Amino acid sequence: MKHVALNTHLHHLTKSDTPHCLHCLGIKEDVDHFILACPQYAREHHMLRRKLRHQAFHLPYLLNEKAVTTLIDYVHSTGQLKSTFGEVPNLTL
Repeated sequence: MKHVALNTHLHHLTKSDTPHCLHCLGIKEDVDHFILACPQYAREHHMLRRKLRHQAFHLPYLLNEKAVTTLIDYVHSTGQLKSTFGEVPNLTL
């Protein structure tokens, strides 16, 4: 999963001036950083961990069909990919 509308990929396509996270000086904005580490999304990380417990720290699990609904809710709640995917409904009932 390398081709996501995050700055590392967008910079490669010359669609972004920088490959770095706009919130974290000198850190590339890639899937790992966006989902697991960016402090800008601390609240969203907390909610992800509440729902998935220790599995929320494992990217392969998060990208697996068992966690897809929770991951989509996480992405939606950050608003980070809204310009790419538009409004995504909350999938959790």
